[in-house]
Amino acid sequence: MSTLRDKILALEAISEALEPSEAQRDQYIKEISGFTNNFINTLPTTNAYSNRKDTAGAMALSKDQMTMAQILELYGAEVSSKGINPASG
Repeated sequence: MSTLRDKILALEAISEALEPSEAQRDQYIKEISGFTNNFINTLPTTNAYSNRKDTAGAMALSKDQMTMAQILELYGAEVSSKGINPASG
């Protein structure tokens, strides 16, 4: 039988994902900077509009944890590459 202490420790482990270490935050910044630099560097060859359709359920909430790389890939595929690109031109 699970004790209250065990439940608290389990929840503490889950909540640690919401408080990344400085090293992890630095890694996030590097990954986001890489994504941003790629976005900016490809602007000259990016169309001002894309009529690509949304992928059904791609942005649905999930209990599964995602890495920053997965989040940026999803953002690139489902948000920044569809519709009007106000940064182009």
